Amino acid sequence: MERIEAELFTDGGNDAVVRMPGRRFPGVVVQGDSLHILRGDVAEVAEACERGDLDEARDSAGLLLANLDALLARYEAALDEHEIPRPYGPLRVLVPRGSPLVLAREWDGPRAVKPGGRIHGVQGRARPAGSWIIACMTQGEHVLRLADLRRACSVLLDEAERRFGHELDLSELPVDYYWSLDVAAAFDMSETPTAQLACGQVGDDVAEIAALVRRGPEDVIALWHDLDHLAGVLRLLAHLDLPR
Repeated sequence: MERIEAELFTDGGNDAVVRMPGRRFPGVVVQGDSLHILRGDVAEVAEACERGDLDEARDSAGLLLANLDALLARYEAALDEHEIPRPYGPLRVLVPRGSPLVLAREWDGPRAVKPGGRIHGVQGRARPAGSWIIACMTQGEHVLRLADLRRACSVLLDEAERRFGHELDLSELPVDYYWSLDVAAAFDMSETPTAQLACGQVGDDVAEIAALVRRGPEDVIALWHDLDHLAGVLRLLAHLDLPR
């Protein structure tokens, strides 16, 4: 056990708002019994859905949402009291092209809601028939450290080498071509990608990686191009490890 000092922004009772050392934003401490109750509430919703009892599922989900909203309100009040910004920003809402969408205002917090549904008490006046509105978080507290990324790649590639060996004969693999999405389109959340879907090839990816490691120090490295081919090879390893 390690003893540390943490910042307490509320009373020390249930759902205390605490900031741990090294974290930019505080979090909420959920006691074990409260976590067990929360799990039970979610299970009730899932079980009602399996039975096809949508009325009970809706009622259980409504109670669960009310409890989570109360918890979130306590968290946000603590942040406001200490003038700490929230670790999430205004959300963008996506609907299929051509679907009308008018919202009362923006809101905070990630959520997916049926058209016309409520998010934190705000009525979304949207009517794209049969579609979900996806609300996406625009900011967070996590930082990507390239040293951590390098270490993670090393750990995963060591495990891949242990499972598949030092080399993979592409001619013996059951796959080669795969669906690929243009990098720019993949991160453009303002519209649903359709025409940008393309076809990638593992053989091409491997050839580009082989060419990359043979380049000299004076050669230009195009990250957007080379990382995309590397991602194709990494997804191949993930595919090979899928349960059969």
